[in-house]
Order: sequence, then structure tokens, then C-alpha cells
Amino acid sequence: MGFKVSLDREACNGCEECLEACTTGVFEMRNGKSVPVHAEECIGCESCVEICEQKAIGVEETGVEMSQTCRMLLKDIL
Repeated sequence: MGFKVSLDREACNGCEECLEACTTGVFEMRNGKSVPVHAEECIGCESCVEICEQKAIGVEETGVEMSQTCRMLLKDIL
């Protein structure tokens, strides 16, 4: 399961609360604003969404993309 992290840079006030709330280090500060530079590390806990008073952060479940090899193997098994 994957997650897409979005951030509204206009709404972000640079408080750094999301950096402290995120246990996997998704966010870094750049030019006084938070940026989800390690979005692939997101585990979907939404701690950043809950802590952000500006409502600048969104987390969306993206699901799992199955590779063609995996599909072929499953087809042979089933």
C-alpha cells in the first residue's frame, strides 16, 4: 500500500510541526516551508494532517501497483 503526500505551499506557514509529528522523516524545510521530500516513506498515519493547523497537508492512499511479472506468475498459479 502506498500513500501520496500533498502540501499546499501557500497555506504552509513554516511552523515545522509536521516535521516533529512525522515518525518516518517525510518532510524537510526548504526556503521556510515544509516539503515532502521523502514522500515514499509515508506510512499513512496522518499525524502530519492532524497537527497542521493550516490544513496544508493531505495524505491519500494510492494502493499497490502490481508488476507485469507478478501478474504473469499469479495467472500461472490460478
